[in-house]
Amino acid sequence: MKRYTEQSYYELLEVPPGATVEEIRAAYQRAARLYDVDSVALYPVGDPARVEELKKLLLEAVEVLSDPALRARYDHGLGIGTNGVH
Repeated sequence: MKRYTEQSYYELLEVPPGATVEEIRAAYQRAARLYDVDSVALYPVGDPARVEELKKLLLEAVEVLSDPALRARYDHGLGIGTNGVH
């Protein structure tokens, strides 16, 4: 499994490239709850600085993938077409 710093925004949020904005926002909400301060899911991450880095990446992912222009540029950089296919 890739480290979170090596994952695409889609991988971080655990959604397919063709996900709708609603699906992306719902995935972000799930991830935000999962990585809440009191969550046991944080034990493997350990270092509080790494937890904050992960939370920032998740926020950046939802912001980029929720904006059509930013998402199109991001997808282009990944080699993904407008239909979510490589």
